[in-house]
Amino acid sequence: MESAKFSEEGPMSDSLALNILLSHMAIGRIDDNRLKVGSKFVTLANSTITVCKDQAGMKWLNGAKVLESNIFMYDLGAMVIVDGPVHPLPSAITQDGTSE
Repeated sequence: MESAKFSEEGPMSDSLALNILLSHMAIGRIDDNRLKVGSKFVTLANSTITVCKDQAGMKWLNGAKVLESNIFMYDLGAMVIVDGPVHPLPSAITQDGTSE
């Protein structure tokens, strides 16, 4: 397995890597009570995450299925575990939270 190649400054000196990280961090506390279908959250990268639901009732954050939510991180807020990157919003799940 080949290791990742980063500049001497580290992975966060790469603007793409930093943007990916910041696009997965939302402003404010997001717990189960706020993960309602149709809710939108602004990330630190100034992108928007929309809560959607598929026909099976699973919640999604844009293109990532919510695996676990409401994990309290001391002094950091709540964490939501997803199965992949949250961007972009896939065409199979509409903005109003329903599947096509």
